[in-house]
Amino acid sequence: MQKEIDEIKSEFLRHCADEILQIEKLPQAGSERHYYRVITAAKKYIVTYGKNLKENETFLYFSKHFMDKKLATPKIYFWSDDLMIYFQEDFGDVSLLN
Repeated sequence: MQKEIDEIKSEFLRHCADEILQIEKLPQAGSERHYYRVITAAKKYIVTYGKNLKENETFLYFSKHFMDKKLATPKIYFWSDDLMIYFQEDFGDVSLLN
């Protein structure tokens, strides 16, 4: 888990100058992806860390499609070059299951 957190920190700093105040591990939900909440003074982000590149590519594709259709979906802010990490809008504790 520490390796993932270090990679998340490194990737975040490539895209954003805000200081990270906290990183929280969130429960997994139906896949091998790991979820984290990155908290800065200005904003919170949901971070997905997944090694299944096809799954990540599909998620990013559908997210863009849903945003283009003006559907309620989290905004994707940025992602790693290898697509294993992506940062998205934090809707709080709201999930599709809820």
